[in-house]
Amino acid sequence: MIRRILHPSDISRASAPAFVTALRMARANRAELRLVHVLDPNEDVRKAIERALERRAEREARRIRVDVHDGAVTLTGTVHTWAERKSVLAAARFTRGVRSLEDRLKVEPV
Repeated sequence: MIRRILHPSDISRASAPAFVTALRMARANRAELRLVHVLDPNEDVRKAIERALERRAEREARRIRVDVHDGAVTLTGTVHTWAERKSVLAAARFTRGVRSLEDRLKVEPV
């Protein structure tokens, strides 16, 4: 007999069908249903890159946009020097969870 069901969820619409199935199983077995919140891995990667950029003080006034989809990262925006561009790309490239990196950064000297 099932006593407890742990259901991972990112609290999104996409996870709703799985939740309904878990809820039905819990009701049918008179079991306890516990939701376990899991984060979107793309969001984790994006936040890690943004933290790395902020630590390097290269994200002044949110000049760099970070988009992530299934570990594929796209950096868009402007930097002031080639050295800053290189540093930003390195920060993103060496972030855990990054599978590929598309560079759409523009260098616009001050």
